[in-house]
Amino acid sequence: MDKFSDVIWSERYSHHGEQNWADSAKRIASFVANGEIEQNRELYCQKFFEIIESKDFIPGGRILANAGRPRGQLLNCFVIPLEDSRESIGQMLKEYLIISGTGGGVGISFSKLRPKGASIVTNGGQSSGPISFMDCIDTVASTIKTGGQRRAATMISLSVYHPDIEDFIAHKIDLNKLTNANVSIEADQKFFDAVRHNKTIDLHWNGRVFKTIEALKLWEKLVENANKSGEPGVLNIGYARKMSNAYYFDDLLTTNPCGEQFLPAYGCCCLGSINLSNMVKDNEFQWDKFEEVINLSVRFLDDVLSVNTYPLENIQKQSMKERRIGLGLTGLHHVMLRLGIKYSTKAGVEFTEMIYEFLRNKSYFASSELAKEKGSFPAFDLEKYLSSGFVKTLPTKIRNFIRKNGMRNVCVNTQAPVGTTSIIAETSSGIEPIFSPMYKRRFNSNDGQKEEILIDPLLNEFILAEKSVKHFEGAYDIAPEKHFNIQEAAQRYIDSAVSKTINLPEDYTFEQLSKIWLKYCDELKGATLYRTGSRGKEPLSPVELDPKLAKELTQADKVETTDTCKNGVCDL
Repeated sequence: MDKFSDVIWSERYSHHGEQNWADSAKRIASFVANGEIEQNRELYCQKFFEIIESKDFIPGGRILANAGRPRGQLLNCFVIPLEDSRESIGQMLKEYLIISGTGGGVGISFSKLRPKGASIVTNGGQSSGPISFMDCIDTVASTIKTGGQRRAATMISLSVYHPDIEDFIAHKIDLNKLTNANVSIEADQKFFDAVRHNKTIDLHWNGRVFKTIEALKLWEKLVENANKSGEPGVLNIGYARKMSNAYYFDDLLTTNPCGEQFLPAYGCCCLGSINLSNMVKDNEFQWDKFEEVINLSVRFLDDVLSVNTYPLENIQKQSMKERRIGLGLTGLHHVMLRLGIKYSTKAGVEFTEMIYEFLRNKSYFASSELAKEKGSFPAFDLEKYLSSGFVKTLPTKIRNFIRKNGMRNVCVNTQAPVGTTSIIAETSSGIEPIFSPMYKRRFNSNDGQKEEILIDPLLNEFILAEKSVKHFEGAYDIAPEKHFNIQEAAQRYIDSAVSKTINLPEDYTFEQLSKIWLKYCDELKGATLYRTGSRGKEPLSPVELDPKLAKELTQADKVETTDTCKNGVCDL
């Protein structure tokens, strides 16, 4: 490991007595292999160890941290329901505390709560509205310190048709409010079309229309605030429900805190990522190795569901019913760089599409093969499953394989941010480009604020090998539309969702953002935007690539992997 990855591993994921990453890999593999029948445990313990120790596969952060602990909770994120009653609000707060205490992030839709000022028949009073209870959750989150060091991670969302939607959008522009949560609007095709054609929409609750507004004006306010502060995001819940594999037995409520998993009530995220950087040998991508790691990773994540200690009985029941897993990728930009591909080019988009199509196809084959051995998820209904929006897009060969064997998992893929776990893997984060090949870091010391220039480790590798670095670029070198192109290429082949940041230059205008966002929102399940400088002074800033200076920094050992996560919850 390099110095930074060693620190991250030691401080966040190692257990007492572990001397190195291999020790952690042994612990994790041994624990998760308990999900196998007894005669197979030794075999899969070794296989799991090999893909983890080599960093070909990196399990989610809660798996790394909690595998092997008494009552270890191994799942990253959850969604809990919220109905319009005091009892439900109280239950939600209780469940939020329990889940956050295990290190899990929580997504909550407040759309079912009555709007502010609506009458309460039972006591003759008026409702304080969903925003007041959002603030309540935020206050609770501020007090939570998981294991004495972790803060709570939360997604708060509200329907674009809720009567309080305008106040919700305005609420987050104050950076001192909802500081412990990501906030998003739940939207659909009807809303996007109303914006495009300058039509009105009804704001309603429980069958009653409270107000009719111009969709375009609401959209403009949303875009203005997103451009200023990076929030709210937009969750295309209409499209997510349309494509859902679970449409026939569960409704999707909202997403986990980073937006890569739309989940039903008490749904959970079981996450892991394949390290694409490790799939290259002699400047060639190793497709056979990639397939082998996909097969083992699907099996590993399915076993995690079997050995996990769930924070709530309802979550366990839901998980066992659908056996949802989220296998994704990390190191996309680094693997492109190794293969001489520039991220922002047509070749970069085509490579992304090819990689994710392969991931989808082999993951579905692996889950179906696992169903032949272990059985399909209990809610599996063959004809209904094959009729889901996403499964209908699968190649005929895969659909026929499912028809023959069934499916072990309702969904198999996702694209998480993969923040600090990518630092462990010593590669770029998830689907994101590197922050910058060279960057300036500001930090406080005993002598006051200082600055230093650092370089990405792969740039360091190329400089040492005297290879061309002309295809290196960072997040802010890439036009916003190119970011959308990459996300769209991946989303086409992901049954859950894709968490990706659309980086915007500091001078990006409201008009530019509105136009491009509307262009891509139909086929994306969500979008997260971040304009540089929108949240005050930043500790990192890009530096123009200078090969001569990079060589000097290499010699001075100024090399470090960066976490490109902007919201602080990617390390769950």
